[in-house]
Amino acid sequence: MWGDGNRYTTSARNVGIPLGVNLFASLATRDWILYLNDDIVCCPGWDTAQIDALRLEPTDLVFLFSHLIEPVDVGNPVTIVQDFGRNSESLNKVALLKGYLEIPRRS
Repeated sequence: MWGDGNRYTTSARNVGIPLGVNLFASLATRDWILYLNDDIVCCPGWDTAQIDALRLEPTDLVFLFSHLIEPVDVGNPVTIVQDFGRNSESLNKVALLKGYLEIPRRS
């Protein structure tokens, strides 16, 4: 579908993220797709880190993701647990920007 110059899809019910992203990907007109949820805050350098990682790959069939910073431990071993806020109103941008590179990463 087309609307205001942007392509989009709709569904009559919640089809979940995997199917939604695949439907979105089927509309792609470029080589790469960037998918972000509406509750994601990107820290400085995230984009260049992704590009640098892509350049190291021997193929263009790549799925990359960044570390997630969550305010509580959700049991995901690659999630960084650090409370910088739980919504856009409580987000402590100063603390996030001051400390996000210093947080130990789990692998």
